[in-house]
Amino acid sequence: NEQLLISFPFEFKAKDYSLQAIPSIISKKIQEKLVRIKIKSLNIIPEVANILREGDSQKDTDGKTVANLERIVSNNFSEILMMGKVGVWSVVHHPSQKDIATDWNVLCIEKNGVLYFNNYPIKIGNMVNFLTDLYSISGTIIGLEVK
Repeated sequence: NEQLLISFPFEFKAKDYSLQAIPSIISKKIQEKLVRIKIKSLNIIPEVANILREGDSQKDTDGKTVANLERIVSNNFSEILMMGKVGVWSVVHHPSQKDIATDWNVLCIEKNGVLYFNNYPIKIGNMVNFLTDLYSISGTIIGLEVK
């Protein structure tokens, strides 16, 4: 009933023998699920907003695709609340930054009924980060659908 950790010794005792070992790899069956999540990313710099493309992907260290940008739902200039000369508030568009909504297909790991991506729980309201070959983008999860 002890947790196995890589590079930490443990002892296994059976009826007729005992074994001391240091694990180098710990493997267990991982339950993976494909999840579509909708992300809202605010105040994205133009250098990132201009290179986002449907089909962009994030890969793990083995080259396996773990996230895929399925669709860009919206890509609009961010809005700023400003006070005018007469004390009246108005909303104006930011000259360069964008608010972007996207749909991503992500490969999640299920642990105890909770879905995780990059070791963070996938729940509406949580932040998520994506790292492609060209850019990194983060946003808030505003919708999800388990496939």
